[in-house]
Parts: sequence; structure tokens; C-alpha cells
Amino acid sequence: MSEAEPLLSAAARAADRVCHLMWLFMRQEPEVLALVEDRHTMGFPHYLTSRMGVIPPQRWADEVFIVPSSLIEHLRPRCEPLNPAEYVDAALKAAGRALARLVPEAPTSALRELADLVEAQGALASGWASWHRSGDDHGDAVRDAMILREDRAHGHYEAAREAQLAPLQLIMVLTQAWRGGDLTVLS
Repeated sequence: MSEAEPLLSAAARAADRVCHLMWLFMRQEPEVLALVEDRHTMGFPHYLTSRMGVIPPQRWADEVFIVPSSLIEHLRPRCEPLNPAEYVDAALKAAGRALARLVPEAPTSALRELADLVEAQGALASGWASWHRSGDDHGDAVRDAMILREDRAHGHYEAAREAQLAPLQLIMVLTQAWRGGDLTVLS
């Protein structure tokens, strides 16, 4: 085992934890609920703008494999007036406040180091990688986790395209793998 492997493993677990917390934030954390209520962005407009606002809205449909592009194009006119870049900042601040409330101690530098090491692939991961750090440890941990999340998603999407998997098939394969099931039944 190399010296970097324990660090990578710990950082990957931390990134997963932050990403899962972010997913929960979009649904129930008071800091994020206040943001979506103040801005009237509940549901997909919040999800798309807070996640995709790091790239131009015209590119959103091209970057998400598992959501029909027609749905993204349908919602884009509702999202663009939210000023996506400003909305990303507001969402990161809200998520950072929620994370600080849930985990008051400052995140370790392992997540930041791993995010800095990523050679981001795809426009969305690259967008997050080029997004500025605010100096707020908790908000920046969310940003760093998004880099890792979107880079991993891009890898999944590219592998699915190469295997000629449809989005639903990809979801089934990933769910089966996550549950530790036998992937041969899907081939």
C-alpha cells in the first residue's frame, strides 16, 4: 500500500459524506430550505442551478447523461433568470452553513488536497474545479466534494456511452454495484 492510498481512501469517504449531505440539504436542511424559499427555486430549478451554474446554461443538457435533455431544456428558462453564478455562491454558502451546523469542526485538508489533485474531466467537473474558493472551510469542502462528484459522474457517463448503455441501464448497473450484487445478471 502506497503512502497516498490511506489519504485517498479517507478523502474519498469524506467526499462521499459531503455529497450525501448535499443531497439531503436540497430536501430538508433549514439553511437550504431558506434559500429555496427566499428565491422560489424548490425542486429541479434549485438542483440544476446550484449544481450546473458553474457552466453556461446552454451546455447543461449536454453534461447530464441521466436526465432527459428535453427536461433540462424545458427548465432552463426558469433557471437562467436566477443568475446561475450568483445562485451557486448562495447555494454554497447555505450548504456550508448547514455543514458547519452538522459538523462544527473544520474539515480536514485531505478533501481539499484530493480536489486539487483531480485532473477534472468534462465541462461540469472542470467548471467546479475552476470555481473560486470562498475562504469558508465548510463551503469550500462542499465545493471540493462537488469537483470529485462531478468528475466521478463524468467517468460513469463516458463508460456508459462506450458500453452503449442507456441512462436507465446505467442507473441499474450502478445500483447493482453499489449494493454489492452480481453484475453478470445485467449483461
